[in-house]
Amino acid sequence: NSIAIDGAGNVYITGYFRSTAPVDFDPGADTANLTPVGSDDFFFAKYCQFYGTISITTANVSCYGGNDGSITITAAGGSGALQYSNNNGNTYQFSNLFSGLIADTYMLVVKDTNNCPVKNSVTITEPPAIIDSVSTAICSGDSMFLQGNYQTTAGTYNDTLTSVNGCDSIMATQLSIETLPIADSIAIPNASCDTCAHGEI
Repeated sequence: NSIAIDGAGNVYITGYFRSTAPVDFDPGADTANLTPVGSDDFFFAKYCQFYGTISITTANVSCYGGNDGSITITAAGGSGALQYSNNNGNTYQFSNLFSGLIADTYMLVVKDTNNCPVKNSVTITEPPAIIDSVSTAICSGDSMFLQGNYQTTAGTYNDTLTSVNGCDSIMATQLSIETLPIADSIAIPNASCDTCAHGEI
């Protein structure tokens, strides 16, 4: 077994390990499993540290369901050109700006040319949905303009409106139909003679 350190501060470890199950060689919270293939397996591990600082600036989503959030990572230090990821290192880009984001929690990684990472997480938020409701009734045979059409049947109809802050809001209208009353029948008895006027209503 041996340990060596280069001029950039990277640590190299070599040796053998014996196990019947994968062994995690990451000393931190991440996982770097090596799977044994024999009774004594040789390993070579490189450990490095990002020497520098990062700061994060976020802009939250302005409207519920929107995608105008953003993350700006300002990093100093490291070796060579830095790369940035907002999905836990699955993909990287050279720009430190991530825009067009929805509300979510993002796992950020900055790495240098030695693949030494520094990690952080940030949450982009959004305002709650603007939803209001109202109940109304119309007479049978009448109609009301809801959800883009004239409605004649009972039900719940949703209309999307624009609020004062420019965000969409939803007005849910619970429409009921009132049945028109039916007039009672009227009996009109006949007059007793052609010239008499004493019939009743």
